[in-house]
Amino acid sequence: DDALAQQIVESNEVALTLFNKSSWKKGYQDPMVQTDPKTWNTEMIFSDRSKIRSIAELSLIKSWILFKQGKEREAFDNTLNAVYSGQALENSPRTDLLNFLIGMSIKDLGMRSLQSMIPKSHLTSGELKDYLKKMDTFKDNRAGLQEAFRMNYITDNRTKEAMIDPQVTGKDGNFSA
Repeated sequence: DDALAQQIVESNEVALTLFNKSSWKKGYQDPMVQTDPKTWNTEMIFSDRSKIRSIAELSLIKSWILFKQGKEREAFDNTLNAVYSGQALENSPRTDLLNFLIGMSIKDLGMRSLQSMIPKSHLTSGELKDYLKKMDTFKDNRAGLQEAFRMNYITDNRTKEAMIDPQVTGKDGNFSA
């Protein structure tokens, strides 16, 4: 429903503007994630990153509205913003596995959206090649995944030290069965 899609996009314009501005940042910065991992514990509250994926989906709806209006370059650029946002989540300093997976999901949504726009586009082959070159930069992201697993290991280890070790060793540090 084009009218409903337009209404949803218009009612979320502030969030979409901020999302597009943030898409060009080097990484997602959750203040809790930026603290020293050695201080992480089970009582820390992280921001709700699932909302970022919802905003990315809204951004892609906006891209399709622009595409249908004949504003193909703007639609492609807006869609690339979602891809860049996903990349920023994946590559955030001290990222965790949840951040990485949400980023990967957002990036995938954007890439699939671009792939479905390309055959319907009226852009020249040269213009499309420029977008394909931009998409090629997102093929491999081992560093982000390695960092995510490293941070999850640290978090899991800290949780074990805080919750399980005292129960196993007893208060005096001796093993209790």
